[in-house]
Amino acid sequence: KEQREHNQELSTLRARIAAAAELVARREEITCGVAELEAARKELERLEEQRAQHQALENERRELQTQLKDALAELRAALGRLEQRQQQLEKSAARRAKLQSEMRDLDAQILALQPLSLERARVADERHALDLRSEQATDLTRRQDQLEALIKLRYDSLVTVREENQRAIQRLDKQLADAPRWGQERAAARAAAEQIQQEEARLTELRAQEQADVDTVSQQRAECTRLKSAADKLKANQKILADAGGACPVCRSELGTEGIAHVYAHYDEELAALRADYTRTKRQADEGDARVKATRAAAEQLERRLSDLRRTAAQVESLERQLRMADDWCAERVKAQEAHASVEQQIVAREFEPEAQHNLAMVKAELAALGNPTELSRQRKALDTRLREIDERLRERDKAEGLRTARQDELARIERDLEPLATLQAEIAAIQQRIDTGDFAHAVRDQGRQVVAQIEQLGYSPAIHTATGTRARELEHWLKQEQELRLAEQRLAADQELHAKAEQLLAKTAAEAERLTHEDALLEQALRELPRAAAEATAQKEALRQMRGALQVVQKDLGEKQAYLNRAQADADQLAIERANERSMAQRQDLFAELGEAFGKKGVQAMLIETAIPQIEDEANRLLGRMTDNQMHLTIEMQRDTKKGDTVETLEIKIADALGTRVYDAFSGGEAMRANFAVRIALSRLLARRAG
Repeated sequence: KEQREHNQELSTLRARIAAAAELVARREEITCGVAELEAARKELERLEEQRAQHQALENERRELQTQLKDALAELRAALGRLEQRQQQLEKSAARRAKLQSEMRDLDAQILALQPLSLERARVADERHALDLRSEQATDLTRRQDQLEALIKLRYDSLVTVREENQRAIQRLDKQLADAPRWGQERAAARAAAEQIQQEEARLTELRAQEQADVDTVSQQRAECTRLKSAADKLKANQKILADAGGACPVCRSELGTEGIAHVYAHYDEELAALRADYTRTKRQADEGDARVKATRAAAEQLERRLSDLRRTAAQVESLERQLRMADDWCAERVKAQEAHASVEQQIVAREFEPEAQHNLAMVKAELAALGNPTELSRQRKALDTRLREIDERLRERDKAEGLRTARQDELARIERDLEPLATLQAEIAAIQQRIDTGDFAHAVRDQGRQVVAQIEQLGYSPAIHTATGTRARELEHWLKQEQELRLAEQRLAADQELHAKAEQLLAKTAAEAERLTHEDALLEQALRELPRAAAEATAQKEALRQMRGALQVVQKDLGEKQAYLNRAQADADQLAIERANERSMAQRQDLFAELGEAFGKKGVQAMLIETAIPQIEDEANRLLGRMTDNQMHLTIEMQRDTKKGDTVETLEIKIADALGTRVYDAFSGGEAMRANFAVRIALSRLLARRAG
């Protein structure tokens, strides 16, 4: 195998030497190609420089063409302006004849309207005379209106006084309509005042009866409580006797069956007697409660009756004052009726403003002498109409005169404008000739011819430039072949030396092969002993494989243990962080729990309530004592014992009266209402004091 590789490398080396020798043989051809490429590149650089000059000259030529076009456009614009001015002047010349005709027509119109001035003066004099008569009539009419207004003002004043008297009479009649009812109500109020004393005496009797019934019921309720306690005690003794198993619960001596039966019978008799007494006493107490409620309802009804009677009796003074006012209103009505009759007589007889009525008659006579105002108005309107017609015709004359003056001015202006028409036509012809012959922008034209000559002298051709670039790109392959030639020349000597060494090595390899053949014969003999050595090698190989497998297992286990160790270390670090967080959260929890307890029902709230409860109790008991003659007293408890023996927070109102101490819910509506009212007032006063 090694001999084959050497032979293959030697063949490759020989091929590479042959290729390099062939490339060296083409040295002259490659040198010529490179020289031709260099010449093409230099020519291309020269053409690149000429292209920049050619482009600059082309740009200058196009700029000169643009300037030439601008000069031509400027001449044509000037020609257009002159031609437009010529057209305007020609239109003005055409309008001159029309203006002359219009001026002749206006002269004839002005001459025809000349006599209207005299007619207008005559009509104006007639209109002035009518104005004087109209002014006199207007003054008299104004005087007539003033007198009629004065008379009407006096008449309206009397009518107003009459209406005021009528309203006063109606108002007094309306006010006096309730006088009979006031007399009846005064009599009823006096009777109610006499009845109040009788009802108050009856109310006192009912309140005394109510108090007596309350005391009796309280005693009966207390007796019921005592009987119930005695019955509970007997039941407890019976239970103790039953638990003692036939022994006396007091002296612990045996009672026997008869003794136990005797004791049970004694307890049953006492319990029966207590139940009978309790039933009777409770029935009497319930009946007493019913009587108390009935008496209380009757007393409340009587109190409402007394309140109505007191309100009625309290109206005596106001009713007497109203009746005295009614007498004054009657006298006032008589005076108003007399004044109304007097004013009515003046209105009917028109006995008011006699001087104004006399002057009004004289003014009406003067107005009749001046003539009918309607006829005067008609004549004035006719004259006004004629004046308007004349003024309209005169305005037409003035308008015609103004129009004639304007036409005359316009005609003079046209004559002045037409004076330069011949000069203008000559200028137009000159400019048109310059355009037709190209007699303009001579400097630009000369400069353009110079630029064209420079372009021709430069001799640059874009086609030659493109062909030269293409030829340079086609010759670029000679550079690559030149590089390959240089590389071949550098490697050829080394490859030849390497080839000689390879030949020597090949000879040595042949001698070595002969030696190895001899050794091979020796090895053939050794091969006969090879199975035993192979078995040993196999055993060693198997042992090595097992050891490598064990090593891999140990390395894998070590990697897993290292990973476990890393995770455990990370978990330990995280655990330390979490424990620190836990301690911080525990501290915050303790702080929040302490704050919750402090601001909860058992904290600041309880302290505030404990501070306020005694003040509320004092104020409520003070009010409750005033409402019940010190028969009721309340306490507010904030703690109570549970069945388990613990103490819990609560808020419970207990009220003590003649029947004992009970919770708020055990009282009737009226009694609970008093306690509720007293507590609410006490709480509101406490809040008012604390609010300042």
